[in-house]
Amino acid sequence: FKAMFPYMVEHNWLYNYRSRRGIGKSLNGVVRRAAYLSESDTAMKLLDSNFQLLQDCYRQFWKELKPYAFEQYLLLKEADGNN
Repeated sequence: FKAMFPYMVEHNWLYNYRSRRGIGKSLNGVVRRAAYLSESDTAMKLLDSNFQLLQDCYRQFWKELKPYAFEQYLLLKEADGNN
């Protein structure tokens, strides 16, 4: 992750994942870099056919993640203040 993070920031990966087009571009990039993959159409078809379920799962995950992340932030802030 450490090696990829600068590229993620430079090319704004997370922002691009917000759209189907951005996800498609990301999958095409994975196909270009992975010797064991030859196409991304199957993944896009699965995304399309399962979109509502995936969106519901994402919303539930985000609902749980936000308070947890804030709690971790407060713990880090508190630990930093004690140094």
